[in-house]
Parts: sequence; C-alpha cells; structure tokens
Amino acid sequence: MASITDQNWLVWNQGKNPLVSFNFMLRVEMLYDLPCKSIRAFSRELEYDFIQEGGLNDYVHMRRKPITRPFTLEIDRYVGVDYMDPMPLGADLTLPVLLFVSRNHDQFIPGVVARTYVFTGCTVMKKTYGDLSADQSGLLVETTTLGYREMLCVDIPWSEVGDDIPKDIKTLPTNAGTTEKDIPELKNKAQDWYDRARTAREKAETEYDAAEIDLLLGELNAARESLGESGPEVQGLKNRIQNSISNLTLRKASAAEAQENCRTQHDLCRQENERVQTMPDSDISGIEAGYEQVKKYAEQTEYHERQVRELEQYLTAARSLLKEAEAARPNPQAVVEEPPAPPEPAVP
Repeated sequence: MASITDQNWLVWNQGKNPLVSFNFMLRVEMLYDLPCKSIRAFSRELEYDFIQEGGLNDYVHMRRKPITRPFTLEIDRYVGVDYMDPMPLGADLTLPVLLFVSRNHDQFIPGVVARTYVFTGCTVMKKTYGDLSADQSGLLVETTTLGYREMLCVDIPWSEVGDDIPKDIKTLPTNAGTTEKDIPELKNKAQDWYDRARTAREKAETEYDAAEIDLLLGELNAARESLGESGPEVQGLKNRIQNSISNLTLRKASAAEAQENCRTQHDLCRQENERVQTMPDSDISGIEAGYEQVKKYAEQTEYHERQVRELEQYLTAARSLLKEAEAARPNPQAVVEEPPAPPEPAVP
C-alpha cells in the first residue's frame, strides 16, 4: 500500500505543514493594514429550491435560485491604533479587501502567503463598538460587519519558499512611509517634539501661582464688601465681582490640574524620546512607533499648557473689576474748616 512520502509523486496533497490560524492580516483599499483580534463568520453559500421527485422518496431535485441576502464578514478590530477609520459605517469600499494567511507572523508578501481571501463589492453594514467592563482587564475591541458580493480563495502551494526568507526582513505596512534613510530624520523630529514639550512645561510652571490667585481673591472680596448698598449700578458691579470670584476659584482648581497633567505628559515624552534616541537604526517599526508616541505626548503637553494659560484671561478681568470697584467706592465727605469768627468788639 502506498504511503504519503516525498517519493510518492502520485499523491499531490501530502498533508504537510498545515496552516495555523493566528498569522493573518487584513488589507483595506490596498492602503491600510489593520491589526485584528479575529475575523469570523465569512462563508460562501448558494441557495437552492428543493423539489420532491414525483413517485420517489430517495432524493430531491435541487434548483439554484437567486441570492436573497448578502454574504457577511465580521472583523474584530482593536481600538485606538488608527489615525482614521478606514471602514466607516455605510462606506462602499472601492478596492477589494484582502485577507492574508501566512506561515510566518511577520511576512505577508502577495504571491508568497499561503492563502489569500479576496472580497469584492464590500459595504460596511454594521459596527458594534465593543463591551466595556470594569470587572476585568482587556483590550477594547469593536466589530465591523462587511457585506460583500464575491469571495475568491487563492491558495499558494509553493508558500514554503517563504521559510527561506531571512527572518530579519520584515514586511512593512503599505501606508508606512519610513525607510532606513529616514531614521535619522525621525530621531531628529522626535527630539524637536520633546523640545517643544519641555518649553511648554516650563511655561506652565510660571503661568500658575496659587499664592497670587489667593491674594487676588482676597482683594476682590474686600472690594465687594467696601462698595456697600449705593444703587443699581453699584449692585451690578458687586454681582460681576462675585461672578469673577466664583469663576476664578474654579479656574484655579482646573489650572492646577492642567499644570500637573502638563508635567506628567512631559515626563512621558522625555522617557519615550530617550528610548527612541537609543534604538538601533535597524528597528524601523520601533522607531516609527516611538516617534508617534513622542509626538502625541508633546501635543498633550502643549494642550495642557494652553489650559493653564487661559487662567490669565480671568486674572486680567478680575484686575479690571478691582479698578472699577476702586473708582465706584464712596469717598468720605471732606471736612470743611470754617475760618475763626472775628472777635466781638469790647463794650466800653
């Protein structure tokens, strides 16, 4: 009896090297490579009418009928890894969606991957934005349901040639613009972003002074009390001073929080920049990801610095009210000194 061996040339499918189900990647519009948790519920099914054979009970006649519903593909994607959503709800995708299944976790080369699913006529039919639970840790996942017209499954029988590709050769995403010659430029840009974060943090340290705000609040309260009850105009000024006191008290707390957030984001930016600067130039994807993190932390630092800076507007308005209160404060009546009365003439 024949056995399945390399020498048995009559048997083509020898059952060697079956594929694993976790080395896959989804490519959308030939531009976006998406990190996915799972891809499920896709199939090709034809619909038939079943006609009973007259006079026999052993079989039925099957007649193919038109498709009455679209085929679907469910994609579980991680949240927070894209600058834009490549599959918004209701979108009709122009180009086919490609699903690569590879023998190696980091090599998705067309023509070399073991299996490719090609989905054409895709429409984003549904999005489920994931479950949130405080009872357990986990990554947030959203589910996108695609409806498609046709699916083509392409097997590459010579995919074992991918095993001969050196392991240090990585397949970069199609939307990655990084090359080896750009690595020094990326590191310089990361350093520039960190310099911006450091400048923002230094400005935030000088733009908020709790003692100065407490002193100004005390002056506002004293000015309000000194106005008395003179009339509607003065009462309106007192109301504006009270509103300024309330707003300034709230802004004091938010500015303190923004200043602390500015310090935190600056520290994260500094740590990430130090890591990027010490990475070897061969780690292209790591440097690119690190640069994006440095940029994000720097932008957050500048954002919180702007929140601290907004406090100056409330301080300026409060100082203007103090000047108005000083001008509206009633002046004590001046004491008029009367000249001394002339002496009465002496009576003879």
